[in-house]
Formats: sequence, C-alpha cells, structure tokens
Amino acid sequence: MEFTPEFITEQGFTPEQVTAITGQYTPHIAELKKGWDGTANEQAEGILTGAAKKITEITKVDREQGEKVGDFIHRAWGVHSKDGQAALETATQGYNDKVKNFKGDESLRTEFEGLGIKYSDLQKREAEFNTLLDSGVSDAHEKLLVEHEVMKLNTAFSNVKPVFSQDSNKWESQSKWDAFKAEVLTKYTIEIVEGEALAIDKENKYTTVKLKELVDKDSALTELVKGRQQAALDGKTTDLKDVEGVPFKVPAIDGDLTQAVQEYLASINVGKLDSTYTKLFAENFNMARAAQQKTA
Repeated sequence: MEFTPEFITEQGFTPEQVTAITGQYTPHIAELKKGWDGTANEQAEGILTGAAKKITEITKVDREQGEKVGDFIHRAWGVHSKDGQAALETATQGYNDKVKNFKGDESLRTEFEGLGIKYSDLQKREAEFNTLLDSGVSDAHEKLLVEHEVMKLNTAFSNVKPVFSQDSNKWESQSKWDAFKAEVLTKYTIEIVEGEALAIDKENKYTTVKLKELVDKDSALTELVKGRQQAALDGKTTDLKDVEGVPFKVPAIDGDLTQAVQEYLASINVGKLDSTYTKLFAENFNMARAAQQKTA
C-alpha cells in the first residue's frame, strides 16, 4: 500500500510515520488477500465437484458402511469446515475491530470493507452446497445404487438358471426357482467377479461358493431339470423322450405307451367318452409305436 504525496502533505505525516504505516499494513493486507483468495478457491473446488466419490478425497473423511450419501456429505462437510470456519470467524472479528477503530484514510477503510466481502464468499459457497443437497442429488444417487443392485442380481441368477424339463409345470417351476433365490439371498451376498456370480456368506465374508454350484446342489431344481420319468414293465425307470412327428413324449424303451397316449389325449381335453377318442387314440398310439420302434 502506498500513499500519494498529496495525501501525505494533507495528513501532515512525517516520512517515519509513512514508513511505519505502510510497513505495518501492506504486508499484512497482501498476506490476508492471498489467504482469503486461496481458501475461497479451495472450498469452491470442493463444493462444485458435488460427487460423493470425491468427498472422501477432499475432506479425508471416510463414508461409514450403510450411511446415506446425503448424510455423509453433510457430515464430511461439517468435519472439514469446522476448523476453517473457526479460523475464519477469528480473522473476521479481527478485521471488524480494525475497521471500527481505524481513524485514518477513508480509501483504506473502503479497501478493508472490500476485503470483508471476500470473507463472506466462503459462506455463500457453503449455502450453494446446501442448496445442491436439498435439490435431491443424494436421493437420485441412492436410487441409481438400488437399480444397479437389482440389475446385478437379475444378471447373476439369469446366468445360472437351469433349463427345466418340458414336463415340469410352469408355475411350479417358477415357484421353486423363486424360493431358491429367496433362500440364497437370505444367507449370501451376491457379487459378480470376472463374469462369474459368487455367493459370499453373510456371516463369514471369506466363505464363498459359486452360485452355479448352489443351483446344481438344490434337489428341488434338479428334479425339475430331470423331468417326469416312467416305470417300465420290468420295474426299471425309463426316460420319456421327444420323438419327431409325435406331439407327446414317449418311452424310450418298452414303456407304457398306452398310458402316454391316454395322458396326451387328456391334456388336449379329449375324454374317453368323447366320440373321437377311439379314433384319436389309435392314430397316436400307432404313430408313437412306429416312431418308438424306429428309434429303438
């Protein structure tokens, strides 16, 4: 800060007084300006990022497990700004005292008041930060996290869902599959690592198993995959198989073809008292028998 020759003459300052005044206040004002500008820029940069993943880096405050983003940002900001706010209030009080008690140059007083405006910049940016929080950005972030979790689970289970037998009842299959998923999610947390779904034990995070292995070990799902089987005349189990041209599954070897045809006619609502029953039974029986002998 420098005084003009006219100002020095008007005030009647001696050279020693001019030196004393400028030597005392000029470095102090320059240092205050530097500190205020630096603090405002630093805080503004932290506020404008607004992203939860940057908060820890800026504030050095870790997010607690399960803590909502909005609550975390409020807490981190409070911890981060507490010491700085206290220092700011102390400096502001000192500035107010100097302005109040200073009786010298009016232009210098005006300059001090201008610096006071810069003091309030940090408080304005804090208000902008709170406005950002109130705009719902944290709620939107939480919604995205939930949607991501749902998508991850759907992908994990879809990738390991077995192909159920055509003989299985659609509603029964879906019910058992839903029950399996509910039981797994009660005991495990699902994560996808390198494209493979892993089930992590909730009680011991070091215990993991492939989700596919849990599917393969579930007896209810295994039965649905195997499908319906039929006992042959010799007492052995005979698998039912698809035969080209036959609209129902037939025993692979010496099965009860009569029962298979009867069940098929029942499935298409043709009862034994129906006038077409005898004709349809004979047609399907002969067709299935021929196909069975051809593939035997």
